[in-house]
Amino acid sequence: MLSDIHARKFILFYPAFMYYVSVCLFFSTWMLHACHGAVPNWTPTYDMAQSTVIMPCNYSGFYDFESYPQLAKFGVVDFDWSNAKLLWDNESPMACESALMKQAQMYKAVNPSAKVFLYRNIVKALPWFEEVREKLADPNYWGWFLHYKPSLRNGTSAGGNLYHDEEQTPGWPGGGNGGPDGVCHNNTQPPWGRGCDCGQGIPCGEYLFDHRNESLRTWLTEQYMAGSKFGLGNPLVDGFYLDDDWSENGVSITSPNTRTRSLPVSNARWVCKLRQRRLCAHRTK
Repeated sequence: MLSDIHARKFILFYPAFMYYVSVCLFFSTWMLHACHGAVPNWTPTYDMAQSTVIMPCNYSGFYDFESYPQLAKFGVVDFDWSNAKLLWDNESPMACESALMKQAQMYKAVNPSAKVFLYRNIVKALPWFEEVREKLADPNYWGWFLHYKPSLRNGTSAGGNLYHDEEQTPGWPGGGNGGPDGVCHNNTQPPWGRGCDCGQGIPCGEYLFDHRNESLRTWLTEQYMAGSKFGLGNPLVDGFYLDDDWSENGVSITSPNTRTRSLPVSNARWVCKLRQRRLCAHRTK
């Protein structure tokens, strides 16, 4: 469990994100209690820079540590999925995971002792993450995702069958400052989403994992979280910031249409319990 002094450092360093950080700390504490976990076996230090956690995000590109070396002095850094968004959301198809790994490599190159965390979401299936898009593109894996109700399904593509919204999605307004959350190929006017490439037949949106599927739960922990390419099996990755959650009321920070267009509330309880059980079975570094 985080000590009081470490918790205070985290909150004081990012006062504008008090609620955001408090949720993160609460979730970490809850997980340690519920899963009988242990703190990382890192060497304790009272060095202020090395014991400080930051979560920077540069929308326009990667951090330039040669020009601004002070950016790389911190001991624990977590990079958000929106980091370097202006670069990866203009790729075809998008490659957010690769961009996160490149940023991690750049940080480790100037601060080898730092612990680098990356963004992960095991509630929302975000197709700008390469590993997620690969599964969305293959109908054999559609059982891993929540579907539209039968009356709302259209065609044979992932976008026509699998529930998704555009609550915080590249190319669509609503996220960030109210404009498009990542502009694709300079398309800043309607119709929205033009030029955004999340894969053939996969509109850029927030799809949802269905944790009732055991093979999905295995893949999430053994590959998506612990894999050697983008996960904890890679020496560049020391941990993850896990975003969003399932509760008995449904999904956090998602469209209010989720219940009416997809998952019944009774099933949400099962998804919530299965996700908690799988998180407790997962081991971190």
